[in-house]
Amino acid sequence: MSKLTHTGFILCFIYFPLEGLRAGLGWYRIEIYMTFIKLNLFRNKKLMKQLFSFIFSLSSILSFSQTKISIDSVSNHKDELVTVCGKVYGTKFLDKSQITFIDLGAAYPDAPLTIVILGKDRTNFKENPETLYSDKQICVTGIIKAYKGKWEIDVETPKDITIE
Repeated sequence: MSKLTHTGFILCFIYFPLEGLRAGLGWYRIEIYMTFIKLNLFRNKKLMKQLFSFIFSLSSILSFSQTKISIDSVSNHKDELVTVCGKVYGTKFLDKSQITFIDLGAAYPDAPLTIVILGKDRTNFKENPETLYSDKQICVTGIIKAYKGKWEIDVETPKDITIE
């Protein structure tokens, strides 16, 4: 056994895009902290290769972690990152609060999913969202939340909504 002289910490950052995980957050960072105690990592090429293989595999798996679901199964995916597609049946902009609501799958109050755009996020859209997406077939990516018994996805940027 060779003398182990190096004790150290390795800090690895993996960056990858997760389109739509709470729009506007952009690039997500997974931090992997690995502590190699009593191990000379720089002399162990086999271990180095295994480490980089692990990091590459992890980043590949996590970057494709969102799920495409049907609009009827929204209630089964609370707090999950999903993509949902459907027809826009109604939109509403509230002047006082500056909130935009986009009803997907049916008209309010029967919409299985509502897209919510807060007033502070409207500036991220070049056109008014209630006009841009009205009567269109769209897909939205985000985290499903329950609010007062209704399902919604909060959207902060137009990157999270695509017109089909």
